[in-house]
Amino acid sequence: MTKRTLLTICIAALGTMLYAQSSAKSQPMNFNIKKDFLPPILSVVDTTIHFVDKTGNNAIDANETCYVRFEVENTGMGEATGCIASITMKGTTAGLKAEQKRLEVIPVGGRLRVELPVIANMQTADGVATLTVSVNEPNGFNITPFDLSVHTRAFLAPFVHVADYAIDGQSVLQKNQPFDLQVAVQNIKAGKAENVKVELVHPQGVYLLSNNDDLSYSSIDGGKAQMITYKMIVPSAYQQTTVPVEIKIHEKYGKYAENKTIELPLNQQIAGHTIAINENVVENNTTIAQISIGSDVDKNIPQEKKVNSNTYVLIFANEKYKNVAAVPYALRDGKVFRQYCEQTLGITVKNHIKFYENATYSDILSGIEWLKQALAINTDARAIVYYTGHGVPDEASKSAFLLPTDGNSSIMRTAYSVEELYKELGATDRPVTVFLDACFSGAKRDGAMLASAKGVAVKTKSGAPQGKTVVFSAASGEETAGFYRQQQHGMFTYWLLKSLQQTHGAVSYDELNSYLLRHVRQSSFDENGKMQTPTVMFGPSATDWQSWTFK
Repeated sequence: MTKRTLLTICIAALGTMLYAQSSAKSQPMNFNIKKDFLPPILSVVDTTIHFVDKTGNNAIDANETCYVRFEVENTGMGEATGCIASITMKGTTAGLKAEQKRLEVIPVGGRLRVELPVIANMQTADGVATLTVSVNEPNGFNITPFDLSVHTRAFLAPFVHVADYAIDGQSVLQKNQPFDLQVAVQNIKAGKAENVKVELVHPQGVYLLSNNDDLSYSSIDGGKAQMITYKMIVPSAYQQTTVPVEIKIHEKYGKYAENKTIELPLNQQIAGHTIAINENVVENNTTIAQISIGSDVDKNIPQEKKVNSNTYVLIFANEKYKNVAAVPYALRDGKVFRQYCEQTLGITVKNHIKFYENATYSDILSGIEWLKQALAINTDARAIVYYTGHGVPDEASKSAFLLPTDGNSSIMRTAYSVEELYKELGATDRPVTVFLDACFSGAKRDGAMLASAKGVAVKTKSGAPQGKTVVFSAASGEETAGFYRQQQHGMFTYWLLKSLQQTHGAVSYDELNSYLLRHVRQSSFDENGKMQTPTVMFGPSATDWQSWTFK
């Protein structure tokens, strides 16, 4: 082949190639669309876009599955098939996973509800994640993507344990006597504790009378607590000196709870009080105060070794009435006052304390008769009389009365006269101290009027103490003897006990009077928004009362 022939062939080939390229440019692009294809036109209905989370805090919490919910509308000429909805994320995405979803057919003029999950695990961090939501149609007729900016929350661990426990109302735990073990199980961390199980394990030979040895709670929020009362009894055949009770606690993750063994002593003084929980409202990353059962005066009661053998105590604690409303915390007032008499004032001689729970008229008469006999036998004797409950006025004579639990506030002969009380005590010619946590205006502890009262507080004549009697009263005039809700006691009784706790009972009556006047007035105004002014009165033979002490 000559050089000229080879050159001619190359030129011809080049011309063919150029013609082919030119022809290709003049043809339309092929998207594999069928000739009869009718395109959909997809869009998101803005008003249907929602972020849905279980906790309702509009954030993605660790270990939570949330959802982006919206509706897609097809306003095109053909139905949408094979669409894929998905989420891409940026920002704080640690621990997050989003799942895509293949959608059902969206007909022309129709709508489809879409729900896309966003799953968070333990590694989720505090921050903000941007969720970009797309719906892609196979032929490219996609929606315009939209963004959601959502806060993310790191895992908040709970911690559940026994915050406190108590034996209800008993100062000595004895065999063959049923008792209530009250336990406060609290979550002291900010995280929610889920699937909580509480199991009681007690020694063989000790019996659980309540059917609650295995309890379950779906959740316990941070700072919240569950109160559990176990009714138990120890038989006389039990050989040990203590009763070990184990409280086992388990939660969802198996590592954010703590067991506790409680050693209950037999035949020894114990702190007996009723459970009263003030729960905490918890915000993230705040310190949670551990709850306490009962009031601060119900615990750490000073224990004095010296025996006070010449003092007799008569206690009436009237809380539940047959004919009128109850007196909040009155029974606790009386029980804890008794503990202070025994442990702090050293009144431990057998039969030197007479306690009446919800005293009837007959009980009041019997108690006063017992005290008179006790004081008559011992020439060195002295007495303490404590009453908590309703006081009522005789609206005709304006005289003050103590109301027994079976009394009627409108029938004075069913109530016990305060003047009669002073007369009986004064006749003993012995030093007698009276504490009256009651008011005589016709009002209840919450300030409302008793059912039989006319709605107007009555200023009563409380009478004058006689002989060597000194009387400390919770309120004066037309005032109400209120309660201290936070401490679960009568206001007057709380500060009386607080004084005994702080001084270990070594306080003069003059100091006590000043203390009660200052603290009861201030606390009543702060807590209840009203005045409550304690008073002190004394008989003609008790002119030196200011120097008196409890010991």
